[in-house]
Amino acid sequence: MPSLTKAHSSSKDSAADSLIKSTDPDEIEKVAEASRLSLFEDQRQDASATFNFFDTEAETTKAEGAYLPHWHQDGVIYFVTFRLADSLPQEKIKTFTEEKELWQKQNPEPHTPEQKAEYHVRFPQRLQQWLDLGYGSMILKHEAATRIVSNAITHFEGERYELDEFVVAANHLHVLVAPQGEHTLSDILHSWKSFTAKELLKLPVAEKLSTAPTVWQKESWDHIVRSEASLNKFREYIRAHKVAEASCLRSMEELRRDAAATLADEAVREKTP
Repeated sequence: MPSLTKAHSSSKDSAADSLIKSTDPDEIEKVAEASRLSLFEDQRQDASATFNFFDTEAETTKAEGAYLPHWHQDGVIYFVTFRLADSLPQEKIKTFTEEKELWQKQNPEPHTPEQKAEYHVRFPQRLQQWLDLGYGSMILKHEAATRIVSNAITHFEGERYELDEFVVAANHLHVLVAPQGEHTLSDILHSWKSFTAKELLKLPVAEKLSTAPTVWQKESWDHIVRSEASLNKFREYIRAHKVAEASCLRSMEELRRDAAATLADEAVREKTP
């Protein structure tokens, strides 16, 4: 009999907890957000079959950034990484810039397939590895910050761009995005960064950001996805960030190498950005 009383009491407590949660604004927002993300996920799966990849016959433009080149084609899907301004130590940035400038002087264009592969290993791949080490304030790991950035990323989904996978990591983001119509990747990234910077600075956790009021590194890293197989590699890489342990079968380091290998393989092909 005592066990029945305890069970009955536990049931009443559970019901009371459910009632409280159902009227708690924070809990309501969590449920609403989960529903929105589920809807976006369904939409992204429906849109994934329509993504366009790098076309060797299409017009391609190139712009040199402070650290990395940026290639553009209309109507394609990009794998993009952008990071907090304090996510890399200044000494690493200085070394990275000096090495890149020296390499470019020693390897003038046009580059051979082997030179393209070496460049991707020494610069884009190494930058991704540094980001995954988790340096700086890492304010994006806080729930309020994650929510701000995630909501901004999905806000114009289906209007200005189509999204595939994305993840908000502790000090950077990875996103697969396909600009639509007249909207360019640079405009989309500027919109995301400008809005989220203002909102993030309102949070108490922003006090930890040593570069405030600068929130984001000005330059992003972007890569035109070459094929469905490459897209799936980047999806797997992004999904590995979404769980505490990268995978029950494969480590995060293995996935990182896999994504890097995809980039290196694409780099050796003629005209690959």
